[in-house]
Amino acid sequence: MATRPGPRTSRCQRKGPTPLNGQAVPPASPGSACCQGAYTLRADALPEYGSTPWSCNGGQLADSVLTIRSGEHVTCTIEHIDQPVSLTLDLDVVNEHGGTASKEDIALSAQRHQPR
Repeated sequence: MATRPGPRTSRCQRKGPTPLNGQAVPPASPGSACCQGAYTLRADALPEYGSTPWSCNGGQLADSVLTIRSGEHVTCTIEHIDQPVSLTLDLDVVNEHGGTASKEDIALSAQRHQPR
């Protein structure tokens, strides 16, 4: 069974870029000041993955906009989940000119090509 990595977190300090960008960083230490205001949360899309909506343990979240008030300590999480694939092969046999073949007379197959 594959393990899921922990949530990506970003730390907001009084001095620093807005918007917050980049890779995961350690969560803010207790007592560190975060910039109050509104933030648009975004996570890059991954091919063949779906994602859950953002979930935050504080602040006010509307769609992907999080509003943080002074003194709040908020963690927001989003999960990217790999999506299953499926392939269905179906065959229609049309006997318009006297033919008598049926679906059972024709073999269908699909072979996966291995990446090089």
